[in-house]
Amino acid sequence: MALGIVDVIVLRRFTEWAYVALAFDKWGLAWVSHSVTIAAGLAWLALVAWSETAYRAGVAEGRLWRRFGVVTLVELAPLSLLLWELALS
Repeated sequence: MALGIVDVIVLRRFTEWAYVALAFDKWGLAWVSHSVTIAAGLAWLALVAWSETAYRAGVAEGRLWRRFGVVTLVELAPLSLLLWELALS
């Protein structure tokens, strides 16, 4: 779950990069950046709650590793944005 904090930071950096790349108004950057940080943080909390439920159900059904794999893929997806940003820089 600590990877979720990294995901929030990566999503914020990617949003700031995209905002500047699209040449939007400079005064809106802070608002967009903070809004994305709040939304990503709330999504991360929802993922934590959902993954707890999924792990408990996975143990009961004997499919814990599959559930763990799904949660890990969801957490690793935003890191692909970081790699893409680094490749373009």
